[in-house]
Amino acid sequence: MSFLWRRRRRLQRDQIVKEQPNNTEASTETPEEPTSPTLPRVHGGNWMDAVMEQHAKDGGFDNLPGKGKPLNIDLKSDVFDGILKNAGAVPPWIALQQEIRQDIQKAVLLKESEVNVDLDSTIAEINTKIRRFNTQCPTPLLQKRSVSAENIAERLSDW
Repeated sequence: MSFLWRRRRRLQRDQIVKEQPNNTEASTETPEEPTSPTLPRVHGGNWMDAVMEQHAKDGGFDNLPGKGKPLNIDLKSDVFDGILKNAGAVPPWIALQQEIRQDIQKAVLLKESEVNVDLDSTIAEINTKIRRFNTQCPTPLLQKRSVSAENIAERLSDW
């Protein structure tokens, strides 16, 4: 980083020399470093904090749009989920949730129609998907319980 500082000083010195009138007795002394009003020099502190403070003192934050109004932040959503939603995609666990809901609806219809179908194997497949869903969902609060032939109609409302 020191080489950048030296290069900056050399460029500033060259610029000052170019601005001086051409006279044969030009001084070879190094001129004082000019200070920039927008880029204050800070020794032992954070440079960006100093820039922000200077900008605030100059009134740069006075006329910002939305000043004094609360921020509209949706704490229920995740940034990644928002990006996927805008792209028209859904996370894998949501797709699996929709698939399980459809399978449960089909199983309820099969049970109500009393057609001689192997309902136990259908419920076993649903429970396998539910276990996979429970491992993929982001929070334990979203996990669901397994279904059985007796409670499948009641569990449909959970999905």
